[in-house]
Amino acid sequence: MVLKVGPIRSASEARMARGADVISVRLSDEGHPDAARAITTTTYAEIRASTDAEISMEVDPLSIDRDLVDRLAPDYLEWAPTDPEKTDLLARELASLAPLGVPWICTGMWVARDDLWLLDHEAHLSRLVQAGARFIQIEMDSLIAPVHRIDPGDAERIEDLVARFPVLVTDGFTTSLPISPAGAAGVYLELGEGGARPMTFAFSTAVRLMRTRR
Repeated sequence: MVLKVGPIRSASEARMARGADVISVRLSDEGHPDAARAITTTTYAEIRASTDAEISMEVDPLSIDRDLVDRLAPDYLEWAPTDPEKTDLLARELASLAPLGVPWICTGMWVARDDLWLLDHEAHLSRLVQAGARFIQIEMDSLIAPVHRIDPGDAERIEDLVARFPVLVTDGFTTSLPISPAGAAGVYLELGEGGARPMTFAFSTAVRLMRTRR
């Protein structure tokens, strides 16, 4: 099972997250200098030197700095694809990233008890994988929580979907990390300050969960 954690904001955090296979980073820029958990290129180099984990760098495909990608050499480019209905925009995103030759981690997707849209758009996932996505992150709300749990029949559809795609999932994990939730390729833990959103985790919580990995 692949375990991904991030955004990591220091070499110290990277060392504490040594159980992760992939860590993500978010570079600060002029437009968003105070973005949550954003780092400088200097900190990126320190993180790279402090971990054996692969590094996934968040990018905007339509304003990507190719020289920066070449210089930092991340293992993955992490981005949230636009909706498949926006065909021209999605095509531009794919065309911008493809020449870089760096595999992707696609984010920004979810399945919820009252929102099963993704289950009817497998062609979108197939297109992303064929174009260069190594992993697709999907937020589950929820396969395990006693409240708002996804119906059993829909849960079976989800398990069928993630078994056929390279999916990393997150859910309302509280005590431990599952071995392979819904047959997925792995798990991701999205870090937020104090667990700001329901599907984000404070760094201390993520470290505790990582220690339960089997």
